[in-house]
Amino acid sequence: MIKLLVVDDSTFMRKVITEMVSKDPEISVVATAGDGREALEKIRDIKPDVVTMDVIMPLPDGIWALEEIMKQNPTPVIIVSSVAGAKSDIVEEAYALGVIDVVEKPMKPQDMHKISQELILKIKAAARVDKLRLLARMLPSPEVKKVSGIKQRAFSVLVIGSSAGGPIALEEVLPRIPADFPAGIIVSQHMPQQFLESYIQHLAKKCVFPIKIGRNGDLILQKRILFSPGDATLEVARTKKGAVVKISKPDVSIQPDIDTTFETCAATFGDKTICVVLSGMGGYGSEGARKIREAGGRIISEDQSTATVYGMPEAIFSKGLAHCVLPSHQITQAVMNVLAGKKPCEVNKEDLMVKGIILRSALKYLRDKYGDADIDKLQAICSVELKEAVNAGFSINLFYSKKIFFEFYEKCLEMHGADDPKLLEHMGAAEARGVVELYRKSFFLKAIELIHFKNFLPKLMSSFFYGVIGEVSELDVLGRSGSFFLRNATLNQELPQRISRERTIGWVNELFRMLLNIGSLRVTPQNGQDEKGPYIKFSIKWEG
Repeated sequence: MIKLLVVDDSTFMRKVITEMVSKDPEISVVATAGDGREALEKIRDIKPDVVTMDVIMPLPDGIWALEEIMKQNPTPVIIVSSVAGAKSDIVEEAYALGVIDVVEKPMKPQDMHKISQELILKIKAAARVDKLRLLARMLPSPEVKKVSGIKQRAFSVLVIGSSAGGPIALEEVLPRIPADFPAGIIVSQHMPQQFLESYIQHLAKKCVFPIKIGRNGDLILQKRILFSPGDATLEVARTKKGAVVKISKPDVSIQPDIDTTFETCAATFGDKTICVVLSGMGGYGSEGARKIREAGGRIISEDQSTATVYGMPEAIFSKGLAHCVLPSHQITQAVMNVLAGKKPCEVNKEDLMVKGIILRSALKYLRDKYGDADIDKLQAICSVELKEAVNAGFSINLFYSKKIFFEFYEKCLEMHGADDPKLLEHMGAAEARGVVELYRKSFFLKAIELIHFKNFLPKLMSSFFYGVIGEVSELDVLGRSGSFFLRNATLNQELPQRISRERTIGWVNELFRMLLNIGSLRVTPQNGQDEKGPYIKFSIKWEG
């Protein structure tokens, strides 16, 4: 049963929304609230699975409530608001604070029943969002360097279709596209037009390419992302100038029509089409994907492990259309494989992936301590794959495989482990510093108190190490002690176990020092295994 909190300053709207969603046997409205402060109090007491909220409310408003919710009790939030009241800057800020999805209120209150199924579906999708994934999404992206120069015509295209749950997946796919990406990019996402404009403004801050809503006559160019309008459909046609946009309104129940976008890409780009189907309701996109496959294009479908609504990806999979099925965070690499002439599924599903800021910070530590010549020696003993990553300095926005991650630290140990027994601890501390400095402006890194560390520490680490599960077993503030578990399938192997254990000690010491001003700390690790799998338990005691 999904526990839902309904937040709206209108008593009528709270009643209507409650009655609508309560018709579904999987949803229980456990409370309602009329403003942001009341919402925060009820979230603390009731701990709902999902919150629906209007951002336009009397003070304290929805934005204040969102910030406090995500700071104190991160919970999936769906904005339910009217287009007339949802100013773009407010909605953009809501996305930046971690809003999962949006539902547009009809202009006439008596038409609220028209959004019933959409709202119910999005509530169910939001309930599936892992809290750790939510925390990772809340992190503000580092400033990205936008591409510049002349944009060339695209002779191949990446076309993405997504619906309910899609905004989360898009934020795990598009920001990972590198600056040298050689194809045009088209996105067809089900979202009301005004909310779409705000979402694009939010998303553009995370991507190296500019993003705009397509208009009639726009050329499909490299180094640019075009979204279909929220109230119409983006088609593609071939002209003497190249592939151009045509905006249409097919006779379908919901715009944009993902099938039409896919079909026209197939007709225009043929076997140079790469199609990605992300989270979404129903079977939208499956017939268009069939046309792409028949034209010789490649189809990549999101795996059920990350698709919050598995309808669209499941339709692709069940009809045998997918060349590759992957979690969202690995899809970009699969696309790059296709463009490089490889098979997309040469990307294997990983039980551990590490965000680039981690490796980048550790590399900086080595360079600062040992100099550039040492990095050259490191590259000389690395695999080709790791050598390329080191030479590039590790991209902050990419996730790297466990192979690269463990090889990097193994080679560092080979070079300096004998003369520096605490090398891994020092590198772990450098990683923590890199994360704190990168996200220093984030509201949940401001004024962190010891009591909040119960949720903060394992969640923060899990956000940067995909597949790592953090569990707090105890936190005794008065007794100045606590413990937490890290779990991952790789922890049953000696080298990964050592690397994870010693680096985490460095992490804990540095986070306590930087965020809590606690410098006297003792961290004791203990390896083990239970019914959940291998783990490392870290017992912590501190003074002052």
